[in-house]
Amino acid sequence: MKKQIIAAILLLVLLLPMFAGISRIKRLPRDRKDDDQPNV
Repeated sequence: MKKQIIAAILLLVLLLPMFAGISRIKRLPRDRKDDDQPNV
């Protein structure tokens, strides 16, 4: 049980920064939508 809890905590610690980075990436290129994503 402890191993599962530790694994879950590690996953959360690793995933949270990823989601934060994704949200930052989505927020930043709003000014450069045409350059970064011409299709959108």
